[in-house]
Amino acid sequence: MAKLWLFLELANLLVFTLYIAPGKQPPGARMLIPAAATKLLRLMWLLPILAFGYSLFLDSPVTSLDWICLLMAVAGSSLVIKGKRDLGRYHTWAGYYLPGAPRLRSGIFKWLAHPMYTGIIMVIVSCSLVYFTRLPTFLSAVALASCLYIVTFLLIVAVRERNALIVQ
Repeated sequence: MAKLWLFLELANLLVFTLYIAPGKQPPGARMLIPAAATKLLRLMWLLPILAFGYSLFLDSPVTSLDWICLLMAVAGSSLVIKGKRDLGRYHTWAGYYLPGAPRLRSGIFKWLAHPMYTGIIMVIVSCSLVYFTRLPTFLSAVALASCLYIVTFLLIVAVRERNALIVQ
């Protein structure tokens, strides 16, 4: 069962990482938050992912909490994937928006205003619970500090994004 858990965690981590990786912004994208904050996010986003990936290979028993965290991470990744697909051409990386873009009310956005941010936060929480119990204290603290910055960034951006999008 431990090998199955490890395989599923790694597969989910890979898919999640590919979907949230910074990419080229669409033409006309504008910042919602100061450039320095977004640059810091671009430097930090991979740190918790690497810490989590490392924690998976430490000699620790797989517990029921690990399986619960896996389910939460898969649910979070699913929200990210669905949100990105439903956004289509309006998708921008965190901290940006497209002027004139509508506030979507279809697909996953019918039920959840910010599915991608919600999904990322779910993955962060689930992964943090796993590596918090496995990593040395210093490494865990650094990764958790990065997670705190990322979550704070996403919450601020979600509010600013909601105010910037056109209600239709």
